[in-house]
Amino acid sequence: MGAGAVGTLLGGLLAHQGSRVHFCPHEPGVPEDVLRLRLPGQRLRVEGLRPAVRSGAGQNRRDAVDYLLIALKRHHLKKLVRDSLGDLPAWPRTGVICCNCEESPRRSLEGAAGAAVCGCLTVMSAVLFQPGDVEMASPRAVLIHDGDKEVGRLLTFKALGIETLTVQDLKPYADSFFLWQLLFLPAALCHSTGAHFLSYPEGRELACRLLEEGLETFRRRGESLAKLPYQDPRELLRRIQRRPRELAAARRLPDRAYNPLLQSLLRGRKTEVGELNSRLVRLATEAGVNAQWNWKLTEKLERVRRLGFYRDPAELYRAVK
Repeated sequence: MGAGAVGTLLGGLLAHQGSRVHFCPHEPGVPEDVLRLRLPGQRLRVEGLRPAVRSGAGQNRRDAVDYLLIALKRHHLKKLVRDSLGDLPAWPRTGVICCNCEESPRRSLEGAAGAAVCGCLTVMSAVLFQPGDVEMASPRAVLIHDGDKEVGRLLTFKALGIETLTVQDLKPYADSFFLWQLLFLPAALCHSTGAHFLSYPEGRELACRLLEEGLETFRRRGESLAKLPYQDPRELLRRIQRRPRELAAARRLPDRAYNPLLQSLLRGRKTEVGELNSRLVRLATEAGVNAQWNWKLTEKLERVRRLGFYRDPAELYRAVK
């Protein structure tokens, strides 16, 4: 359910490995018969896809699937939970896999779907060029989940270069993942990728301020953070402070890793800023932290929608300093 970059990529990988996959896109436009997946070092063409089986709450559950994989943006997921899951594409016999989902919606999903819900973090960069055409644009990808062994087997894509990590408690990893995603906004405001944005000293300064506000907020709230095997916010902060030249060297390297927020901006769709940077501001206020940098950047989103992107991180930095 959901056929953006992450949903298309995971659904295509599952189909490639032999699962029967039914796509139910949140928005129309996904091809019903073929997908093109671009992975580092290889290209996959996946055929024989099936349209989703629609079976709402009052319909016969004999049309159920084994697993329902939900890959919706946070605001779409909130709406789904608010609507009491009456429009699920199919009922899961075995379980639900919810990608990049906070703990509270997962509990609601579990009660309404009547099946165990496994959380899964997709620590990667996936870019949807057009419906049915997606690229894993990061050199490394890790799936972190808290499901049982069967879910682990289902989400194993080692032969395709994707790591899978099974953990007992997903929340500390999800919190670290949330802090990393705070950097999506400034890069998107500059029509830039993360690596290109951090190649500017002004980009690194903005990243430091955003991460410091986030880390201090979680420290005051008494929340523990787990180290991500890739894209870890605390590790990035140390690199910026100790080895900035490594990041500066990336400015002229080819990079197609457009983050989800930028992809939404380019398509004129609603972004997840309200669930990321704005949420951090709310959490910080409750914890007595002044999250002025996250707040200032959030305020610039409407400016970009009206007038266009900032030319580079230096111009953005001057606008919010």
